[in-house]
Amino acid sequence: MIRVKMKDEIKLSKHRFLVLILYCLTNLHINSQWTQFQVIADIFRPYFGVTNTDIDWTVTIWCPIYLVMCFVSAYCLDKFGLRSCLLMASGFNLFGSAIKYYSIIYPDFLVACLGQSLVATGQVFNFFLPSSIALTWFPAEVASTITAIALFPMFFGNGLGYYLPSLAVPDGSSPSVQKMDLERFFLYYTLSASLLYFLNLFLLKNRPKYPSSLASAKALAENTEFIESWKVILTNRLSNFILITFTFLQTLANVVLGLLSPMISKYFPNQNILIGIIGAIASLSSVFGSLILAWVTDKTRKYKLVTLISSILMVPLFGLLIYSLEMGSKLFVTIVIALLCFLVAGTYPIGMDFIVQANYPMSESVCVTLMMFSNQLISWPATVLVSYLLQYYNLYYAFSPFLLMLLIALITVLFTKDQLNRDKANSDTENLIKVTD
Repeated sequence: MIRVKMKDEIKLSKHRFLVLILYCLTNLHINSQWTQFQVIADIFRPYFGVTNTDIDWTVTIWCPIYLVMCFVSAYCLDKFGLRSCLLMASGFNLFGSAIKYYSIIYPDFLVACLGQSLVATGQVFNFFLPSSIALTWFPAEVASTITAIALFPMFFGNGLGYYLPSLAVPDGSSPSVQKMDLERFFLYYTLSASLLYFLNLFLLKNRPKYPSSLASAKALAENTEFIESWKVILTNRLSNFILITFTFLQTLANVVLGLLSPMISKYFPNQNILIGIIGAIASLSSVFGSLILAWVTDKTRKYKLVTLISSILMVPLFGLLIYSLEMGSKLFVTIVIALLCFLVAGTYPIGMDFIVQANYPMSESVCVTLMMFSNQLISWPATVLVSYLLQYYNLYYAFSPFLLMLLIALITVLFTKDQLNRDKANSDTENLIKVTD
């Protein structure tokens, strides 16, 4: 009788698309601020009276913020739900944007870094939500695709972060005009962040009235304690192999996208517009990569195979990137970076859904927290190391950490297997209901 009732209560809420849109807009706004100082470093250096290394910290500061806050945000998601986390994300984003606006009116680099840290904190509360939205609001069979759709504003936002600053504050204008442009640019960010916060406050729901799938209903019924979930996940051998594989693949994405500006400016100096265009194209390619690879994974359910093929194809692309930069061909560089970001960023949604599948019905927030913590733990020193090698050595030295990380990912992916516990639970429950009927 219980199973029949469960079947009757499996319904899709019309509100699910509004939840997804609100999340995407918040994700887009936050991530468009990641590299906005670095892209026009030539303008910010004299404006704040700082060095290139100082400007780079506005990007790398996101890593320690992630490491410190990821456990707090995961606990909040587990205890208070999706709505509270998204409100926290948009709230920190609003305060961070307002403080950065203040740092432009009264130039102070430390205040700008404080604002950047608050925006990064908002992203930590935001980062866990794609898997939770997919499981809570959408059918289980499209989980990877929904995760990719929820993540695509992250990459698209990165593209805007490269393109908008160079468009809003062009090279060559006088310092007084640049100051006015910067004030206008950051004021718009603060106003749009305010609008997003109130939209989330009044329109967002925590969860639908009815479960969206049988797997969602079962996960809700078998809800595991937060600490117990950690114990189970950390002792899951398959989960650990998945964790290592996607930690290094996602670190590659973070470092490549985070250091795209200094990488290009080393070979094409004083060309902020070019950096903005290439960065926007790279981020757009990341969007298509995450969507297409997630769609392929949803259709084939071959998580391991898709990841393995993507990783193998990255190896020659890194070699081509070195060659294209040394050739000095803008078109060649753009094409290679677009292809590389297509594959590197495409592993993001696959990894997030894969680790949730392997640990189902454990809390998805714990799964993503563990992956996110490992990712940032490696991304921080990797970004600092590659930045140093780019500044003082050549690309061969700078790219050696990339190839090492890719080799580790290729080895560990061979030990993974497509153990799709969530799919199995959904299928088993459907069969039991049919028998009961």
